[in-house]
Amino acid sequence: MSVRRDPSPQALPTDPAAAPVRQGTPASSAVPGGYDLVLVGGVPGAGKTTAIARATDDLAHVGALDPEHVSWWLRRRLPAAVPYRTYRWIVHAGHTLRVLGHLLNGPVAGRRLVIHDPGTRA
Repeated sequence: MSVRRDPSPQALPTDPAAAPVRQGTPASSAVPGGYDLVLVGGVPGAGKTTAIARATDDLAHVGALDPEHVSWWLRRRLPAAVPYRTYRWIVHAGHTLRVLGHLLNGPVAGRRLVIHDPGTRA
């Protein structure tokens, strides 16, 4: 199993939690109306993004909200010379807005959602 660190624009989903559930996944045995939300947090470099990528690659019914998705999106649009530290706040603000949007829209039956908390705030 390989983990893509920087997917191509075609491979990056615009909304990972909206992907259809494939037949034969554990979601078909989920409790009707059931919803799981997992918040993954920790210090930078602990492997949160890698673990989340592996879970979402292996399980079709699991969506992920990771600040790396926002970072990849911005990185493709900014000049290569722009250091990450200058737009990190935009990445975190965009990620927070995506998470808030998903939470305000409410649960989707049979869908599991893993949210990456970068663990960089006080």
